[in-house]
Amino acid sequence: MKLAKSAAALGLLLVLYIVTSAYLGAVTTEPQARATGFGAAPVKTSVGSDRAQMSLKTPREAVLAAGAPSGDPTVAITTNGPVVSVTVDGTTYTLPVTFNWAAGSQHTVSVLNTTSAATDTRYMFFGWTGYAASASAHLSFVVTGDGQLTANYRKQLFDTFEFESADGVSVIPSSVTLLGPSGPVSVPVRGRVWLDANSNYSLVGVIWSNITVGPAVQSYTTLVTKDLTTTYKIPLTIYRDTIKVTDIFGLPFRGASVTITGANGSQTSHLTDGRGVVSVELPLGTYSADVLYFGVRVSSRDNSLGSHNVDVSLPLNYPTILALTVSLGTYGDYLVRRGMKRRQQDAEPFLVQEAS
Repeated sequence: MKLAKSAAALGLLLVLYIVTSAYLGAVTTEPQARATGFGAAPVKTSVGSDRAQMSLKTPREAVLAAGAPSGDPTVAITTNGPVVSVTVDGTTYTLPVTFNWAAGSQHTVSVLNTTSAATDTRYMFFGWTGYAASASAHLSFVVTGDGQLTANYRKQLFDTFEFESADGVSVIPSSVTLLGPSGPVSVPVRGRVWLDANSNYSLVGVIWSNITVGPAVQSYTTLVTKDLTTTYKIPLTIYRDTIKVTDIFGLPFRGASVTITGANGSQTSHLTDGRGVVSVELPLGTYSADVLYFGVRVSSRDNSLGSHNVDVSLPLNYPTILALTVSLGTYGDYLVRRGMKRRQQDAEPFLVQEAS
């Protein structure tokens, strides 16, 4: 009887154990079953004790671990100038543009050296800054992390230069040189040149008539360009020199030859007009003038600075010239008549022989 009761008790305990084990097994395996569904992360199991330890990753963690796009460095390419296009690895984009590139990857970028916004305005590329530095419009670099790459441009204007003498007479120099932020700039003969906007330029060399001249006004030694196209009119150290040729009574000589030698050694010759005047533009410095009229030569030299107004008086006058002309004419007529008479006398012996 006792044995039967003991067996019944053991049977009951066995049933309870089986039921409890089944329930606990269901509770433990349910999370594992859910994690193996669509989009779930794999189960990581580590064995380090009698009980298995399991750790789960959320679906988002699983996606990031597989592709990891947000972990790549971000490189933004921008510009400080107008809207321009950039060629990145052979594909053209409009700046600004942003890329996610793998660390260690190599890429090439290039932009235009010059971009025109208007007829008299343009933008000149002068270098990359930021993520990589280069003065070349074509750049190759390796990605090392997040950063920004900037294409730097400066605005340029098609300005005009006009030159005149200190007296306001238009002159055209053979050579004009400016010194600006990017170095020397030559101004063409036509006077139009591209200059950086809002920048300082120095007038370092002007050559006119084979001699170096400078600005007649000191303020024109340095120019500050504007933000709009501008015409600069610059007076130079070139002055008008006037030479008047008169006789001893102050009457002007027309047609007198005047040869002027400038400070640079160059010579120019002119004939006086009806007022007996010759006017020329000469660079700052000394000059000399030789006046020739009816074989009479007079020289004049002026060492003063600035414009010169010189009166040259010849030791001649019109009555003297008239008398000289008449005398020369009479003497010439006498020579002609004498020649004819001599030829006639030489021919007389031959004429007598024919008559006999």
